[in-house]
Amino acid sequence: AAAYNLGARIARGIWLDLLNNYTFPTSEWIARLLDAANRNPLFSFFASCLVQFETEGRIDSAGDIYHVSGHAWHRDGNRLLDEVHHKEEDVLSPCAAAALYNRDEFLEVGGFAERFSSHHEDVDIGFRLRLHGARCLYVPGAVVEHVGSASYGKESDVTVYHVQRNLVWSFVENMPGHLLWKYLPAHLVANFVFLIYYSMRGKWRIIWRAKIDALLGMRKSLRVRQTIQEKRKVGISELTMVMDHGWFSPYLLGKRSEKIRKVVARLGLDQQ
Repeated sequence: AAAYNLGARIARGIWLDLLNNYTFPTSEWIARLLDAANRNPLFSFFASCLVQFETEGRIDSAGDIYHVSGHAWHRDGNRLLDEVHHKEEDVLSPCAAAALYNRDEFLEVGGFAERFSSHHEDVDIGFRLRLHGARCLYVPGAVVEHVGSASYGKESDVTVYHVQRNLVWSFVENMPGHLLWKYLPAHLVANFVFLIYYSMRGKWRIIWRAKIDALLGMRKSLRVRQTIQEKRKVGISELTMVMDHGWFSPYLLGKRSEKIRKVVARLGLDQQ
C-alpha cells in the first residue's frame, strides 16, 4: 500500500495504471483500459479481467464483490471463462493486481490505507471512492494473467491475518450512517464464523491475533471513520445497490459447489 501511494504521488499523468508482480498482461491491456476510460467519463476507476495463470480457462477476478457483513471476494473467481460476465458493467471495485485509477481522485481520498499493508486495501479504497461519488467499470477486454497469491500464499498466516484484520477496520471506517448498525449483526456473525473456521483448520493463533489487533486498532478506525463520513457525497441507497446481500455469500464465496449454488439460488437465499 505504501509503495503504491509513493508511486501515485510521484506520478504526473491523469491515470494510475497498477500492475502487481506475478501478472502477465496481454499486449492490448492498457489500451483497452484507456479506451474504456475515454468512452465512459462517468467512471473514474476500472477493473481488469484477471484470468488464472495456473489453470487455463478460469477467472481469477472480474472485479470485487463487497458483502454487507464487511467481507469481500473476487467476482466470478475460479469460474470458467464461458460462464462469466463478458460485458462492461458497474462493479464495486477492481482487484488492484491490475487496475486503472484516476490519479487525482485516488489521492483525494488518501490513496491506499497504509496501515493495512496488504490485502483488502483495494476493496477499502474502492469503498472510499464510492463514498466520494466515483464509480468503477469492469472491462472484460482488458485481460491479464495472474498468479494468484504468489507473494504470500492463498491461506498463509500472513494472508489470513491481514484479510481478517483489515476487513474489520474497513467495515467500521466506511459503512455509512445507520447501515453500520443495520449490518453490524451480520458483521459480528461473519467474524465469529471465520474465527471458528480458521481455528478448526489449525490457524487459531493467527485468526485470534487478527481479530484482537483489529479491536486494538479500533480507536484509530473511529477517527478515520469520522473523516471519511464527513466527506461522503453519495446516498445510502446508491451504495447498497452495489453490495451483496446474500445470507450465505461470505461463507460460500467462489468455493461453493454448483449443487450448493443451485440450492441457495432456488431458495432465494442469495438475494436480499
